Amino acid sequence: MSEQSLRGRPQSAAPTPPQEAACASGEIPVDAGRLLALIEDIFIRANMPPEEAALVADALVLADLRGMQSHGVLRAPIYVEKIRAEGFRPGRKGRVVRETAGAVLLDGENGIGQVLTVAAMDRAIDKAKENGIGAAGVLNSNHHGEAAYYILHALKRDMIAIVATNGSPNMPAWGGTTKMTGPLPFAAGAPTKEELPFVIDAALGMTNRGKLIYLADKGEKVPFGWGVDRHAQATDEPSKILDGGWILPIGGHKGFGITMFTEILSGVLTGALIGSAIRDLYNAPRDEAQGLGHFCIAIDPEAFMPIEQFKLRMDQMIRMIKASQLAPGNERMVIPGQLEFEKEKARRAHGIPLAAKLVEQLRQLGRDLGSVKTI
Repeated sequence: MSEQSLRGRPQSAAPTPPQEAACASGEIPVDAGRLLALIEDIFIRANMPPEEAALVADALVLADLRGMQSHGVLRAPIYVEKIRAEGFRPGRKGRVVRETAGAVLLDGENGIGQVLTVAAMDRAIDKAKENGIGAAGVLNSNHHGEAAYYILHALKRDMIAIVATNGSPNMPAWGGTTKMTGPLPFAAGAPTKEELPFVIDAALGMTNRGKLIYLADKGEKVPFGWGVDRHAQATDEPSKILDGGWILPIGGHKGFGITMFTEILSGVLTGALIGSAIRDLYNAPRDEAQGLGHFCIAIDPEAFMPIEQFKLRMDQMIRMIKASQLAPGNERMVIPGQLEFEKEKARRAHGIPLAAKLVEQLRQLGRDLGSVKTI
């Protein structure tokens, strides 16, 4: 598989930082290795165990490499605040609450979302290897970043994977105004032999909170139809959507229905908090855990056919789609996940574009914690 994790890459002899002339968009290109080193050191200095700091930093930086800046290093400052206030509790690996041959439920004990979800996916994969399919749920967890991270983790072991999570309540049920859920992600993936893997990680809202925060920091507007202000009026100002407004679901009532099912898997089934009872990452007191739930499913293709046959069939399907006759205005067919793999490759070579304001915020956070790393 072409996806390569940043974790484990040597951080010594870091390259010279890219030129710090802010782009026209107000962004600065930042070297991925230096960014990883800084974020990992920040988390270690915030009393996260080194192995957890490496995992979480890897997840955040990889999100930025893939162009998913809404779930990238912009989350590091709030993570540090929550850790210091003990709302996020490092060192928790997930305590088994219930277990069968094919499923397991873990109590995250308010630990770090990325750490707990990787642990859950690993358990789901182990059960899939034994039974053909495995599932793992997590309760009492916190924000876990980009859901695709856990899909990619499973693909490295030749698994088909599905990941569900609930999140901060910042979107009403369809037709209402009381915030009940979030623009939750639908994430799934399947391995291939020669083609890039199939990976979809799509927010079930027209956008997500992290992207709005990022665009607001850059002073950019959003398309009408992405969200409304606190008076339920359409707006193109991300700050107004964030300030009491809400994101709209994709596909209207249909998108909300899929969102609700995602909440059922990750919240209702796991015993985690659900709907408006979930504590917001940013607006709840820093010493409060979010109470989130996650759900991981792993399917072993070997239960149905030899893995090489499955991967060749995946290649065949992808090539069939790519050979489609193009509609007017389109230059090529694109498979879900392809653009993110391409963006990652380019950003490893040329740097990750980060908002200048965020770059300075991360540098200051590092200085405050006594880090000698910088970007």
